[in-house]
Amino acid sequence: MIPYNSFYSINLGFITIQSWGLMVAIGFALAIWLALKEAKRKKLDPEKIYGIATIALIGGILGCRALWLIENWRYYLTNPLETLKIWDGGMSYFGGLIAVTLMFVWYVKKHKLNFFKYADSVTPALILGQALGRIGCILGDGGHLGKITIMPWGALYNGEVRHLTAAYELIGLIILFTIFMHLRKKQVFDGFLFTTYMVSYGVLRLITDYFRADPTYFGLTLAQYISIAMITLFGTILIKEFKNENKKKHK
Repeated sequence: MIPYNSFYSINLGFITIQSWGLMVAIGFALAIWLALKEAKRKKLDPEKIYGIATIALIGGILGCRALWLIENWRYYLTNPLETLKIWDGGMSYFGGLIAVTLMFVWYVKKHKLNFFKYADSVTPALILGQALGRIGCILGDGGHLGKITIMPWGALYNGEVRHLTAAYELIGLIILFTIFMHLRKKQVFDGFLFTTYMVSYGVLRLITDYFRADPTYFGLTLAQYISIAMITLFGTILIKEFKNENKKKHK
């Protein structure tokens, strides 16, 4: 087993920094930097990347918090003042992903942009920011400590050995980031990176959530249901686009 100690905050005397917030901020900054590099390489408008980053920040926070409140509505129904205390934790990644995607669709339509070209350009950056955010989870809030385990890599916390599920996801995201940094140079079709990410992350969460201690509904967590929907929707898009590409090659 691995002894686990959280580093919820860093006290510098004149200011206290929340470790999760710090890693999310670093991840966001690095994600913008990488997205701008990709936009330049693909000759896309860098100003639009800043616009996308703005809606990602706003939509991400609101969406993550909204889904968390929905998942834990019973608690917040009796503690309504707690709904605004995002500094005490309580964010759900899928809520942010859904909100940002919807706002992204609105943004590209407003500016008459190619949705999939811009989505592909920010996909590696999205994975990078997500991975750094998971480091923040591990440092700050117990890393989504999951079910009790006897595995030697389990985290010893409060006298119990549990799965460190955020670490599992972090490993998966590092693998995905490495793969997507390679795939970004291959122009398969517009939307290939984005749709492949949605499918692959759906598979990753479908697996890692089996080790979480989250509430289940008919045997699956809410995140797993969303993952199945993502895999189905974007997997269908991937198959359709691959078929279209094959048709073009055989014309």
